[in-house]
Order: sequence, then C-alpha cells, then structure tokens
Amino acid sequence: MSDEYKQKAAELGFDLTKQFLTLAFGGIAFVVGISFSTPSAVSTALLWWAIGLFSASCIAGLLFLMCGVSHLNEKKNFDIYAMSLRTLSVLQIIFVIVGVVMLCPIVNHRPAHLQDSKSSSIEIHVNGQSMTYPIESEKYVTIQFSGSNFTFSTKKP
Repeated sequence: MSDEYKQKAAELGFDLTKQFLTLAFGGIAFVVGISFSTPSAVSTALLWWAIGLFSASCIAGLLFLMCGVSHLNEKKNFDIYAMSLRTLSVLQIIFVIVGVVMLCPIVNHRPAHLQDSKSSSIEIHVNGQSMTYPIESEKYVTIQFSGSNFTFSTKKP
C-alpha cells in the first residue's frame, strides 16, 4: 500500500472516529436532557447504563486519536491498522451501537405529549348568560362585551 493511500485511510479513520465521538457526546446530552425534562421517562439504572456506554465510546475514541497520533509520530507512517488502533475503533463503534439501542426504551417510554397541569378555563356570567372558555398558558385572552353579548378571542404574545 503506498503512502498516499495509507495517508488517506488514516484521515478517513480519524474523521470517522471524530464523528462517532460527536454521536457519543450527543447521546450523553440527549439522555441527560430527557432525564431533566421528564424525570419519570428514564429509570436511574437505564440512565447510568446509557451514560456509561456513551462515555466508554468517548474514551475509546479519544484513546484511538491519541494512539494514532503517537503511532504516526513514532513510526513515521500512516498505518492505522495496528491491532491496538483496530481494537479501540471496534470498541468505540460497539459502545455507540449498544448505547443507541439503550435509547430505544428511553424514547419509547417518554410520553408523546406533556399535559400542562396549569391549564384552566375562564367562566363569565353576564345578565343570566354564562360562557366557559379554555385558557391556554401562552396566549392572551380578550373578552369583548356588547350589551348582553360577549365574545372571546386569543392571540399569541
């Protein structure tokens, strides 16, 4: 294999490792974000397993990059097919894949729609007439009176 092809293979290997690092860090952020926004969606054990798997992938990826640079510096070539580098890259990929599989029950358990516990309604009584109108938390409600008639309208702020 010529140096040009070895260099290209090394560049692709390092780029792929960086992409898996991004995916693993994103997985950690995703799981932590869901655990904060919807605490009941993620059990403690599942949370730590997912974080542990993605963290292990990050560690394997960072070690791959560090060992690859060290190998390049010591051997003065772009051969990234050394057994230690292969092992680290395979571990990184396996940890990410298992971590993504661990996300399936987390996403499946998360409620599709969160109901606002503060939702309420307004009831107006005028001259023997009454009307009830639901109030949405992120809208302004306008009530217009015209004699004994009244109308409701809403608009976003």
